[in-house]
Amino acid sequence: MLGNKNHLLGIAILLIASVGLYYGTRTEEDKLASAMESAVEDHEREEALIYASKLLELQPGHPQAKRVIAQSVAIFTQLQAAREGLSEFWNRSDAAPLDAETLYRGLQESRKHLAKAKNIDAEFETTLEFEEKLDEAQAQLVYLFASNALAIGNDTVSRASKEYEKISHVFESAASSRYLSRFLSVNSSWSSVGSADPSAKMELEKELVKMNDVESLVAEYPGESAKRVVRSLQAYTQSVRKTMDTLLMPNGNYHDFIKSAGKRTSSFKKAQQRLANRIPDSFDATDDYADLLKGIYEYDLFENQAVPAIVGRNQTL
Repeated sequence: MLGNKNHLLGIAILLIASVGLYYGTRTEEDKLASAMESAVEDHEREEALIYASKLLELQPGHPQAKRVIAQSVAIFTQLQAAREGLSEFWNRSDAAPLDAETLYRGLQESRKHLAKAKNIDAEFETTLEFEEKLDEAQAQLVYLFASNALAIGNDTVSRASKEYEKISHVFESAASSRYLSRFLSVNSSWSSVGSADPSAKMELEKELVKMNDVESLVAEYPGESAKRVVRSLQAYTQSVRKTMDTLLMPNGNYHDFIKSAGKRTSSFKKAQQRLANRIPDSFDATDDYADLLKGIYEYDLFENQAVPAIVGRNQTL
């Protein structure tokens, strides 16, 4: 009888121990799950990933943990792709010149990866900090393009002005001619009297193509640092085009031509000054723009060095 009691007591102790162990395990899982969700809510993706990984070790197949890991791994994968996509620039030979436009396009591609990361978590601090690094580099390139555009536009309008002087001189002579002035006023054909040298106009068109290409390149600039510069650059490019057309293609009589040229040249100077004022005084066009990538290359995407291994193990989760 006593033996049976001892046997039953032993079973009871085992049951109690089993129940305690069960609830102890469940409590640990609950703690991890709660910490994981809190980390996600606070946009602490590294902590969330670590908690989720531990939770899966205790309970393989835990749906919330798998979801958090999948999202966090996707974020870090996009961040890694954003940085690795620029590796060709900092791994290039020192003898190879840096093509600013190619670099700008590379930064644009990196931003696409960041956009995908932000679609998952728009407030993850690492993503936002890395985006700032990209924007700093891209903004400097926008300033470079704007500075170059100022020089090209100024040269283009100056050369167009010389052609304009030739045309206006011919027009002035025609206007002083009693016969021509009467004929032209009747037939409104002043453009037949004088026009720009076709070869000179073609050369100026080539310069405008360069400006238009740069304008198209920066048109989709998504950052904040140089947004106003981009808008002023677009307005300036349009002003150069309109000024050149006005100076080289007579429209109306002699006095109309002179008046239009003066008005358009004045507008050009305002657009030119507006763009120049947008470029920060700290900008130095002689900088080595490869150095812009230094901050991106050296930026550590991971604070906790255990995270890269977790990301690597779960790339296909």
